[in-house]
Amino acid sequence: MKNIKKIFALVLAIMSIMAIAIPAMAATTKYGNCPTGQFIYVRSAASTTGDLYHLHNGEPVTATGTTQNGITKISSPVSGWVMTSFLTSTPQWMSRYGSNVMHLESYAHMLAFQKDLNKISGINISEDGTWGPETEAAVRTFQQLVGITVDGIAGTQTKYRLYNMTH
Repeated sequence: MKNIKKIFALVLAIMSIMAIAIPAMAATTKYGNCPTGQFIYVRSAASTTGDLYHLHNGEPVTATGTTQNGITKISSPVSGWVMTSFLTSTPQWMSRYGSNVMHLESYAHMLAFQKDLNKISGINISEDGTWGPETEAAVRTFQQLVGITVDGIAGTQTKYRLYNMTH
């Protein structure tokens, strides 16, 4: 009888862990992709029409993996529902700058990033296609300018904001 209780408790523990882990594993990063208009409506429920948030083209969201009738549930930047057709895995800024932290990307990605950064930052950095102290300082200036975390890393938010300000 003791063994049955232990086994039952173990099965319950495993089921509880899976109930938490499986939805988290299904979450993926997607990006706004509206072919018409400037933004995509995020709704509070799959069947409502009220706007919670206006998702911009190229803006990253976390898709939970739940879909209903062509609408996908997202958990960030807000929790809500978006038309599945308005989400993509590869936004335009990623095609231009690459998907990784800048100094790990190709020469062409870095050069495009530096050119666009020069347009916005007010610092005339060398457009040499390499990551260096000048580029990092310009990234920090840009991040401060647009009000995002100032870390000198050209990550998703930095590239998304830069692309939208220059294109």
